Amino acid sequence: MIELLFQKSVRIRVISSSHNMLTDRRRRNSFPILSKVSLSSWYDETPPDSSDDSENSSSGWIDNYLSSFKSKWLLRVPDEYILEDFNLYGLSEKIPQYVEALEIIRDLKQVPPEELYFEDPSKPTLDALIQNLYFLIHQRYVQSEEGLKQVFQNYMQGVYGVCPRTECRGQYVVPCGISDQLGISECCIYCPRCKDIFHSYNTEISNIDGASFGTSFGPFFFRTYPHLEPLESARMLEQRVYGFRVADSHKRGVHPF
Repeated sequence: MIELLFQKSVRIRVISSSHNMLTDRRRRNSFPILSKVSLSSWYDETPPDSSDDSENSSSGWIDNYLSSFKSKWLLRVPDEYILEDFNLYGLSEKIPQYVEALEIIRDLKQVPPEELYFEDPSKPTLDALIQNLYFLIHQRYVQSEEGLKQVFQNYMQGVYGVCPRTECRGQYVVPCGISDQLGISECCIYCPRCKDIFHSYNTEISNIDGASFGTSFGPFFFRTYPHLEPLESARMLEQRVYGFRVADSHKRGVHPF
């Protein structure tokens, strides 16, 4: 009798323990399912993806303007630099409609495309004034610490090309201008080996005013990074005819390719 009761008690304990294990297993399995449902409902209630906002948002004037160039000659001047009035001191005297042009560059004002051009062809268009203002801002920015770092990266990647003179043996060049005034010349290249200035073979650069870099940028860049300046200057070939030296008519200046 006692043995029968013991077997029944053991059986009851086994059944109860297995029931508890099954209940615990169901509980454990139910948690992920409930969490998935709650997470999916939470995602459904969240705002739309940020990618939709990026598609709807439009770029500013600077980004739109730089996107028209395939090359990286013109740098992207940071908004913080343009917002600092000290960096723009004196530019208001060089650009007509300075305030309006600056507001467009700072994305404080939106102008319809038809208002960027004047009916009088003798007057510069508002679009041209905005570009000229950006060129002058760019001229100052490239000589700042951050601007020089960006030019250094482009220089090490050979973005600006090499010197066309054979004696320079593929020396990397940097952009420069032959005048600090707008409308004098397009952007040129400066070779640190032969110390000469050349017109660039890149036809796209013809749309960039030389004032965007200025006359002093080439020497200033290599004074900032003296380890980039070649130790040896280019050897110029001496022209001779029948053993007689030909008079050197070469003049230092801007040379075509």
